[in-house]
Amino acid sequence: MKRKIAFLLAGIFASCAVTAALIAPDGRPYTHIVVAEDALSSVKLAATDMQQLLKRMMGTELPIVHETSERPVICIGDQPLLKAAGLTTEGLANEEWKCLTTNDLLAIYGNDYKGAPVDGTFGGPWSLDGTYNDNLKVSIIGASGSMTGVYEFLHRVVGFRFYMPGEDGTVVPETPEFKVPPLNLSGAPAVPWRHIYFCRLAKGAESTLWAKRMNFGGGKLVEIVHLFWFMMKHKDSHPEWFALVDGKRDFSNLCNMDGSGHLCLTNPDLIDQYAKDICKWFDDNPMIDVFPCAPGDGLKRICGCPNCQAELHADYPEEEQFSYHIWNFVQKVAAKVAETHPTKYVGCLAYEKYRTPPRELGPMKNVAVMITNGRSKNANPEYRKQIHDTIDAWAERVDRFYLWSWYLDHWPPTNNLPVAQFHVIQDEIRWLLSHPNYMGEYIESEPYHPRMGAFQGRMEYPGLQHLGLYLTGRMYMDPSTDADALLKEYCRLFYGPAGNHMLAFWTAAQKRWEAVYATKRSPEAEDIFTADMLKVLQGHMDAALAATAEGSVYRRRVALIKDEFDTGHTRMRQLLGIGKRKEKLVPVKDFLDVQQLNEEIFVGKDGGQPDTPRTTIRYGRDRSALFIRFVCYEPNVNSIIADVTEPDNGRIWKDDSVDIFLYPDADNFSKGYHIIVNTRRVVYDATTTKDSLEDDTSWTCHPYVGFRHEDGYWIMDISIPFRDIGIEDPEFAGPIAANFYRNRFRDGAMGCSCWNPTNTNIYNVPSKFGRLNPKQD
Repeated sequence: MKRKIAFLLAGIFASCAVTAALIAPDGRPYTHIVVAEDALSSVKLAATDMQQLLKRMMGTELPIVHETSERPVICIGDQPLLKAAGLTTEGLANEEWKCLTTNDLLAIYGNDYKGAPVDGTFGGPWSLDGTYNDNLKVSIIGASGSMTGVYEFLHRVVGFRFYMPGEDGTVVPETPEFKVPPLNLSGAPAVPWRHIYFCRLAKGAESTLWAKRMNFGGGKLVEIVHLFWFMMKHKDSHPEWFALVDGKRDFSNLCNMDGSGHLCLTNPDLIDQYAKDICKWFDDNPMIDVFPCAPGDGLKRICGCPNCQAELHADYPEEEQFSYHIWNFVQKVAAKVAETHPTKYVGCLAYEKYRTPPRELGPMKNVAVMITNGRSKNANPEYRKQIHDTIDAWAERVDRFYLWSWYLDHWPPTNNLPVAQFHVIQDEIRWLLSHPNYMGEYIESEPYHPRMGAFQGRMEYPGLQHLGLYLTGRMYMDPSTDADALLKEYCRLFYGPAGNHMLAFWTAAQKRWEAVYATKRSPEAEDIFTADMLKVLQGHMDAALAATAEGSVYRRRVALIKDEFDTGHTRMRQLLGIGKRKEKLVPVKDFLDVQQLNEEIFVGKDGGQPDTPRTTIRYGRDRSALFIRFVCYEPNVNSIIADVTEPDNGRIWKDDSVDIFLYPDADNFSKGYHIIVNTRRVVYDATTTKDSLEDDTSWTCHPYVGFRHEDGYWIMDISIPFRDIGIEDPEFAGPIAANFYRNRFRDGAMGCSCWNPTNTNIYNVPSKFGRLNPKQD
């Protein structure tokens, strides 16, 4: 095993030519690294990693052995040598580590999980694909105190810094000889659960190794997700357990947007069975303490039976309208589970219309809550007060709470741009730790679907993304970490001669971010990264690159960030110049006329290259309808996806489809119309409002839809009656705020292109839509 791990790591580490030593406190050089022959894979990996890191620093490679009579030695993990020195791992707390020196040993050991890799039962970032690397035989789930002790020794004592995955991401102290002082260190993470998802670790050894160096993960798996579909196995035998909506039982998307069905939460038999199923699951998974129990994503309706409707509070604030209904069910299930499993928890998300604690319920025993939040928004005082009030309220109701924190500022529209929220990260983690029942968080830094690098096992934008995650990880270990001091040290060590320029770069970005968020709760990317701001940042980047020597590690680090920033800078400047396109609707009689008009080519949402094959659009109008022709090129028309067969199915966007948004009053976004049509000519039609993620599907449009395909492309013709979208006057002059999208889902990855770029992942942003002028000459 040692040879296999050493071989895998050989490509990650480089060695120096200088020969020197790691010196014990009494002046003798350490001779070996000792691990037990049957040591855990995490301990073996820690030993090999330490060996190679010290070799980079000193030039000498300490042999790794199972036993030796030579002294002094470095002893890693539980083993006979540790016991002979009177040291033991017995009684160590979860994830606790120790690092101490004796006359003959540098002993580093801790509480280590000895079981099989823990696989999240419900997939996603919690599965082995997201948490375990088979090449390194190591997971971020389960205590690895010995490994943590090694990295804390290298960080705190020797001076290594693990800023980013990969060889260039590690700062190696520039000293060929290092004398270890007398030590008696111990510790454990201040935050028990620290799951930062930035890529699929199964596909990236370097990323996995960095995650372990940063001690991401936690002693036990915490997986609180949308999971009412867990009861879908009972739908045939007990359909009455599912929500009743307009006379139908909801096994798909009548209540939520993700199509996972919804339940009749007041049914006592359902409550009993749900609790029994959870208890069996706990029996089969003793490593897990929390079972997830949350409704599907995008919950917009609940069961229509009288008992469920009595728990609906439509007159409450939006974030509390479903709270009593959802949490009353959760606490009833938890109470039954606690009868046989008193140390286990039932967990639910505080999300959407059930985000606020229900005022009708007091403390909820054996209930865990995971509160959704966007961390960068805490720079805004209004948002910060609101989320803090919500967290405080939950902290009074449950024994333990977690956060689901979005670090999504590296998604469009601010991808490839410096997101500097260092003060927010510092202040929020310290504030959270003032609550004794704060148990940690899941950081969503990347989406869990194939999106370029993150899907392949690396960060999407490592240059601009790593620093915020590094600071977060250090705050988890040591909440006294000062963000400003860390930034200064980082710039000095990581960029060398370019340190002052990069400090100016990150400081300017942070000040701008904080200044804009101080006055705007949800600013646009254009508010933060103005033309003047981009010019300032570009100047710092150019100066930093010029300060480094060709071929140096400092040049490579600066160049990595500059390449990413140059892409974002160029795209942002283009978008600032694009504005909203304004087009005239040409009078036509039919689609034969439409075909004679000039075609317009779709672009990416950021104005750059689209995520779909070439797509074109032509459009016109007569006195009663809007005519639109989409031509969607497709390399293999036999690969077209068209799974949705029923109208108003919210999952239609995963089919090959076209997506239309129309706001007839371009100055008032209180009512818009949303139409999606797939290649089966199935129609999803709904009304919507500005920036809403929730549509009202009670509206019905009566479009004409024509579809045909040829070798290499398909054509969709759609005519939408003006009357259906609230335009009664045939002389209506407009303009109409509009946008058109193409959806193409392949291999788990969403592809999109559009008519008017909005520089955001959200489709429904009418303030950024183009304008169609229906006025006829």
